[in-house]
This record gives sequence, C-alpha cells and structure tokens, in this order.
Amino acid sequence: MNDGRLQSQRKTWERMKIYFRISEPTDSTDFINTSVGLTWAVSAGATGYRVKRSLSNGGPYTLVGSPTAANYNDAPLTNGTPYFYVVSALNGAGESADSVQVSATPAIPASNTTVSSSGGYTALYGDAVTFTAAVAVPGGIAAGTVTFKDGATVLSTGTLDGSGLATFSGTLAVGSHAITATYGGDAAFSASTSPVFTFSVSPKPVTITGVTASNKIYDGTAIATLAGGAIPGVLGGETVTIVAGGGTFASVNVGTRAVTASGYTLGGTHAGNYALSA
Repeated sequence: MNDGRLQSQRKTWERMKIYFRISEPTDSTDFINTSVGLTWAVSAGATGYRVKRSLSNGGPYTLVGSPTAANYNDAPLTNGTPYFYVVSALNGAGESADSVQVSATPAIPASNTTVSSSGGYTALYGDAVTFTAAVAVPGGIAAGTVTFKDGATVLSTGTLDGSGLATFSGTLAVGSHAITATYGGDAAFSASTSPVFTFSVSPKPVTITGVTASNKIYDGTAIATLAGGAIPGVLGGETVTIVAGGGTFASVNVGTRAVTASGYTLGGTHAGNYALSA
C-alpha cells in the first residue's frame, strides 16, 4: 500500500509543469518601484513552489521565495538591473524540474510633464503671465520640484503642490519663447521634461497724446508746426521718446483749422517694446 501511494505521488510529481510569465500589470498599483511581480499557471498537485533568481542569464540560481500560491513579488531589487527567474513546484513526492527562465528589469515608474499658460499662447509686453506645470504619475501624486526654462535660460524653480502642479508667474520680453518645465523626479518616480510650449509676446500698443500745433501767419501753405507730446503706458524705468513727424492744416485759408499729424515714430532704448497705434 505504501509503495502504491508513493508511485501515485511520483506520477503526480512527474506531471507537474510550470507555465511561467512575468505578471502583466492590470492597474497602477503593480508599478512598484524596485520590485518584480511574478505569476505562473497553477500546477496540478503542487502544494507549494520555489522561486529562484540569478543575476546571470542561465543561472546559477538562488532560492528567494517559497510561496504556496502561483505568484510572488520579489523585492527589494535594484532598478535597471536585469534579473533571471525559474520556478519549481513541490508536493509530497518531491520537487519538479525548473520552469523555463524568464527575465525582468525593474525600473522607476515614468512621469509625464506638461505646460500650459494663463494667457493661452500670446500676451502683450508688460502683461504678467502664469505658466503651470502638471506632473502626472501612475498611481499617485508626484512630489519634488519643477524648473521652468525659456530655451536654455532658467526662469524659476517651483515646488509641486498636493495636486502635482507648480507655477511660475512673470513677464517676458517681446518675441517668441520656448517654454519647458523639467520635473526633477523623486524616490518613487523618474524625471521628465515637458514638450516645448511656444509662447509669443507682442509689443504693447501706445498712443502719443498732447501734441499741439502753433498758430501761424497766412503763407499760402498748409504746413503746421507741431510740438510737445507724451506717451502714456510706458513701463516705469524704460526710456521711450517721441520722434516727431509733421503736421498739416485742413486748409491753407485763414481760420481755425484741424491739424493732422503724420510720420511720428518711437525712439529710445526700449522703443522696440511698444507699437505706436493710430
């Protein structure tokens, strides 16, 4: 009787096979840093399993776990290092042959950073604009810092809030700007840089006010002599001057006439930041 039971156990052991795979994550909680999740098909007659690992393709293998279920989470591991696994099944008759080998390389989960602005894609010179960086990560909220850049120039570094957002507010020079946000990563998630967010700043429209025309003695022409003028709206500390043009009376005849000014332009160090409107 004992020999018969032993032969039955041996036949069961001989039939045990491991169909083995690296687990395919079904939700974000499977993306655990510094670990590998292993699953395999249940072997008929098995009462337990042995999970073996190697740093070399083909072994030798070291026993790392003895689960009773057909799955195992191996941790802690080193991100970026390839690991090689085999599994054997156990019952009262002994241990099966090892499964085929599988390999896995744990990696820190990726992050994804994007940038948007409060003003869309354009603004006028002198207008404050707020850029927002959003860092998305699987199964959680990123922590750490974000560096905002305009091309290669660092604009600001901000700390992510509880929603994974960081902001920078300021003014930019006239022209096109290539804005990016770089998340520095943390212990749980990798660093990432946003796609370039192209933002354009246009000159601020201004008008010249307070120009006066001098009275004159009739001379048969409509030429007017103009003087004075101011430019409201120029930002403090900036130098913008009036480059005078000419004036023309509405009639050459004696009387009170309207005067049309023309040919006025802007000068000075910061004239390029402004556009003279009609």
